[in-house]
Amino acid sequence: MYFLPLLKRGASQCGCFLLLGIASYICLCKSAIAQSGDPVVSLTTGQIRGTVLPGGRAEFLGVPFAEPPIGDLRWHEPVPPKVWSGIREAKRFGAPCAQNVAGDWNKHDAETSSEDCLFLNVMTPQWPVQKPLR
Repeated sequence: MYFLPLLKRGASQCGCFLLLGIASYICLCKSAIAQSGDPVVSLTTGQIRGTVLPGGRAEFLGVPFAEPPIGDLRWHEPVPPKVWSGIREAKRFGAPCAQNVAGDWNKHDAETSSEDCLFLNVMTPQWPVQKPLR
């Protein structure tokens, strides 16, 4: 299983287990294929639609694993995301975490950064997944 959890420093071990749970669930769940041919999977918080790539891989990008750490949630352990209705598009990376411009190397990320940055990207080497991935 290929996944890139986007963690911030200080995220709890509980948050890591939540990330791994979401990634495992996406990789092991049965998929429904939307009319567009894109895979749709169900999570405990709602459904997401990813993208099948050439070569039979799939991506589910920008999947929220926690509520944005703003207001009363700032400087605390991540809180699970709220349930949503309908199908959430998971085809674009979520916003990078807030940062200052430190040079050309991070200018784009700094300009598009947000405090709402607790997202998970899941990439599968095959789709649909036939057996558990290691």
